[in-house]
Amino acid sequence: GILILSVLLIKLKNNLKFVTLKGTLNQNSAISESGFVRAFSRKRELSRQTEALFQEELASDTLVSFSPVKTIGPEKNENDFEQTPGPKSKSGSRLLSWLETKTILGGIKKVKKIGRYIIEKEIARGTMGRVYKAWDPKLDRTVVIKQVAFDFGGSSPEFNNLKNRLYREAKAAGRLNHPNIITVYDVDEEHGFCYIVMEYLDGEDLRARLERQRKIKLNSAFNIFGQICDALDYAHQKGIVHRDIKPSNILITKNDHVKVADFGIAKLPQLGTLTLTGNVLGTPFYMSPEQIEGRHLDGRSDVFSAGVVLYEILTGVRPFDGDSIPSLVYKIIHKIPSPPSMENGDLPEFIDSIIERALTKDPKKRFATAKEFFEAFEKFHGEAARDAL
Repeated sequence: GILILSVLLIKLKNNLKFVTLKGTLNQNSAISESGFVRAFSRKRELSRQTEALFQEELASDTLVSFSPVKTIGPEKNENDFEQTPGPKSKSGSRLLSWLETKTILGGIKKVKKIGRYIIEKEIARGTMGRVYKAWDPKLDRTVVIKQVAFDFGGSSPEFNNLKNRLYREAKAAGRLNHPNIITVYDVDEEHGFCYIVMEYLDGEDLRARLERQRKIKLNSAFNIFGQICDALDYAHQKGIVHRDIKPSNILITKNDHVKVADFGIAKLPQLGTLTLTGNVLGTPFYMSPEQIEGRHLDGRSDVFSAGVVLYEILTGVRPFDGDSIPSLVYKIIHKIPSPPSMENGDLPEFIDSIIERALTKDPKKRFATAKEFFEAFEKFHGEAARDAL
């Protein structure tokens, strides 16, 4: 999601600079949606590639069907491995060599590796790279590897900046130690790409659950959303803004334990802007107005995105939608979505006021923190539960 958009916007930065659109996107502007769309398209001449990506996001906020990456490292066969007897253990017994182990296991014809990690299978792919389930033989654990390629036509300085940003942010994410945040183990570089190694979670993401159920009942949503807010509040206290909260970045185990992923591409306010000039990082449907406009971001931008997610899981529809980037951007900046209770008649009316505040265009009028957002939800949810007795 977020890193894919960053590379495409690097390639198009002379044509598509959201940060220069502050006048066009000003929420006090009286421009109509059709006029805005025409002006936006005429000024920025969105490329077919960007529009094609947006159409993919209409179907799913996880981009998984684009051009392949050149390599994930050399394929290995039995001739690449030591065929001599293995070393002796402390007890004196000889350990098996790789070739002997291969024979016992029934034959391993090809092994793909990234660094020391042995690839088990590909999970997803995008224009910037791939996501793998892998095994760490050194620590004997399953991990997830996000591969980020840097050979997509941008200039060397631009991609060096992107690579350095990735390293800084992955390092920052590695400092986050919270039960509702996916742990980042490692970040490294190999064969023209960088990769981030993260905790593997046996479960599904919230997007998959929504595709299966369409919407989630209030009590279950309350449980899931509380854990999301706990993760965000902790990260914000550490000075880290996620910037890309969306269903596919929210992972859920079978017992509904939630972990938020992709803090490895978050923004660190104390390091200044980590995006290249004119670029906007994030998934459009869940972006805050200030993120679209290229303004300074703090935790309240994540509060807005979390409000979009809560709206969607309770109603089965997104509060902001559009058939093109300009149309979607206009609605996020200018339009007030319909109350959630109008989309789902089973919802209590208190939900409307809570989500309305979270989705306020002015960050100063939103909940100041993710904790405050959830506490408002918790208060009214508790009162509603007591009234139902």
